Amino acid sequence: MLFIYYLYIVLGRGSFKIVYHGYDTHKGIDIAWNSIKVNDLSEKQIKLAMDEIKLLQEISPNNNNIIDLFDSWIDCEKTEVYLDLKI
Repeated sequence: MLFIYYLYIVLGRGSFKIVYHGYDTHKGIDIAWNSIKVNDLSEKQIKLAMDEIKLLQEISPNNNNIIDLFDSWIDCEKTEVYLDLKI
């Protein structure tokens, strides 16, 4: 199944990621789309980012104080990691 995301505006930029206000057409909701450029990171930074994603996957569904992580995936061609978070 093909999922389409519309990205509207940049909400913020950090040291290794850009956060966009987007729309998930499959879920019909606004999202915070995070794009992390892996090739700009050191091995230590990549490990920290992947650890954070794993932690969010484990705790966000069960904790009302943590932003919901809907999905995450790696685009090997662009060497980017994407996070789809509740806005």
